[in-house]
Amino acid sequence: MQHYAPALPEYKHLPQVPNPFGRGEYFTNRVAVRQIATAYVPGWPDQFVYYVTGTTGAREDVEVEEELKVQAQLQALRQWKRYVFDPASPTDVDAISETVDRVFDVISEFGPGALSLADVRPDEVQGEHLAAVLRASSSWADAVPGWSNALQVAATALTNSGIDPNDALYGMIDIE
Repeated sequence: MQHYAPALPEYKHLPQVPNPFGRGEYFTNRVAVRQIATAYVPGWPDQFVYYVTGTTGAREDVEVEEELKVQAQLQALRQWKRYVFDPASPTDVDAISETVDRVFDVISEFGPGALSLADVRPDEVQGEHLAAVLRASSSWADAVPGWSNALQVAATALTNSGIDPNDALYGMIDIE
């Protein structure tokens, strides 16, 4: 019975471990360095892209656990942004409660940094939902990218929809 080992580039300067599939062959033992990033697609509130950068040295396999983690994060991001990035979304108590619940899910699972508000624009958001997101995440305002800017965006979006920003953002911002 013959075993085949995958063809690997040679890295003579790296530690080597015996190849279990053949005599005298070695696998390179190298730790992978990866970064996974997500990006919001402007104009498409429920669309996200993710990309993987980095190197694994001898292999370019994406670990299943890592892939599942990215998919879970993308799903969580889609859920909290569902109503926020739809200017025509419903503003009843159930819809706003769902948005707030999803925000807390993202913060508890992935940390406040995953809740990025950096690219929000007044014409692409529903002001009441954005105000609810800001209020729910206010304890982590310094850790949420774009949080301070999102206050002004929320004020503009609320004004554009005929809602007094002083009421919706009470206690978070002084609007003159």
